[in-house]
Amino acid sequence: MYLVIDFHKNNLEGNIPNLIGNLKKLEVFSFSSNQFSGSILETICKLKNLKDLELSKNNLSGTIPSEMGNRFYEI
Repeated sequence: MYLVIDFHKNNLEGNIPNLIGNLKKLEVFSFSSNQFSGSILETICKLKNLKDLELSKNNLSGTIPSEMGNRFYEI
């Protein structure tokens, strides 16, 4: 099964939904070019199947969770 969430360029705003951490089979998560604020959720780090993470061009703040390590390059 290949699971993708791609909502880039949709003018979405607010925090990244906490429910993302429940999508255990998620492989691609693209929320780039929106107006998300808040911090990057630590639950994203627990998604073992995640291969591609796109959060660029948002209004995120805080630090990148240390659990991410070098796993992702464009945040």
